[in-house]
Amino acid sequence: MNTAITSNGTPDAPQPHSSPVAPPTQSAELDTPQAHAPRIDDTGAGYGIHLASYRSVESARFGWYYLTERFPDSLSGRHARLAPVDDLTTGLYRRLLIGPWRYPSDAQESCNTLRQEGVYCEVEPFSGEPLG
Repeated sequence: MNTAITSNGTPDAPQPHSSPVAPPTQSAELDTPQAHAPRIDDTGAGYGIHLASYRSVESARFGWYYLTERFPDSLSGRHARLAPVDDLTTGLYRRLLIGPWRYPSDAQESCNTLRQEGVYCEVEPFSGEPLG
């Protein structure tokens, strides 16, 4: 802001700059605590946590069963998906992804809980095919 000087040499009330900046617009959603966090990924599927990688679908099913039995509080009510990853040096793997979470911060919180139990865990987009 600019301050004008009156004819008697005293400062006048502050004057706005010649090009005022409009206040940012806000939607109702911006009032939420996680308004600035990224949300649903580009596919609309949300976020998941990568718990393990397997060579076969059968091994992934067994792994999912084992993990849900061992960590029911952290994994109950979640869905499992397999996302193929073709590594040029080691071949095709299937990532076991659990989710979805709407916000990556929520997925990270669950991931941190599982890590405290010694489980490998990384947050990533919830992609792949449902593990049937």
